[in-house]
Amino acid sequence: ALSFAGLWLLSKMTAYHLIKIFAEISDHIGLKPGTVLGYTRNHPSNWVSFFLHPHHDNYHVTHHLFPRIPLANLPRMHQLLLPVSQYAEAHHCERYFRGPRSLVGSWLHFQTEPKPLDVETS
Repeated sequence: ALSFAGLWLLSKMTAYHLIKIFAEISDHIGLKPGTVLGYTRNHPSNWVSFFLHPHHDNYHVTHHLFPRIPLANLPRMHQLLLPVSQYAEAHHCERYFRGPRSLVGSWLHFQTEPKPLDVETS
């Protein structure tokens, strides 16, 4: 039991802590403060999100706009908001590490104005 507690504590102080720091700073870094839509970004929803944002908190813009909505309902609210032009033009990253709309790429380019999201409307 003592070795398990030691391993658990070691993981909390190393890998887990680094993963959580990455997840937390990625919400706002490289964006222009002033408004929720300009200073907050949504993260990709893929297998990496399971580790970085396991409770749907990758929908960070949605969460800031509607903080009382339970995290489990954020994906649905995101879909409902996509037809709203101001929301669709907010910061929505499609990938974490590479590509024109990647999270890390937006840090490196200090993107201050959101790029429009390709949204199909019916």
